[in-house]
Amino acid sequence: MTTKAETGKRRGRTRLVIGLLCSIVAAAIPVAATPGFLSVAQSFGIELPVIARLFVDHGAVFWVLPVLVLLAWFKWPNPKRRGLIAMLIGTLALAVIAPIAFFVLYLPVLQLGASG
Repeated sequence: MTTKAETGKRRGRTRLVIGLLCSIVAAAIPVAATPGFLSVAQSFGIELPVIARLFVDHGAVFWVLPVLVLLAWFKWPNPKRRGLIAMLIGTLALAVIAPIAFFVLYLPVLQLGASG
């Protein structure tokens, strides 16, 4: 039989894992998707917009997200809430970065379709 404290710790660790996984996926999307979109843009001879170029040149910056999740876990002042905060940071990062990354990387293709 588990106590309430053990259940709370397990729930916190589960939330940490969820936050870490989401933040890792959010950080990996720009890095993993960029080469494919870059080659498509180059094959059509179109220049990348500035925002897409930023994703291509500085996509590694997103690897700060898992570090932020871990910082929230270890440094959050209220131990009962640190799992929740870590999960929120990770899931919000994924919910925000994934759509923006795909829009930014599809932007040259969309511009090509609009001009053609």
